[in-house]
Amino acid sequence: MTDGGATWVLGVDSGGSGVRFALRRTEPGSPAGVITSKEPVRTGPGGIDAGHLLSQLLPAAEE
Repeated sequence: MTDGGATWVLGVDSGGSGVRFALRRTEPGSPAGVITSKEPVRTGPGGIDAGHLLSQLLPAAEE
């Protein structure tokens, strides 16, 4: 993801107790914005429900 030449990194940690998203610029010293959801991402026989993950990720990234 880029913004006027800056590079951004998005991290996702999805577990049984919830999901966390971290977004930060790659420049040294840039703070990370972390958003935590108490709602775990649904999983099934095929793994993580991608639609459910995106429904939480997109609003969090926009913040």
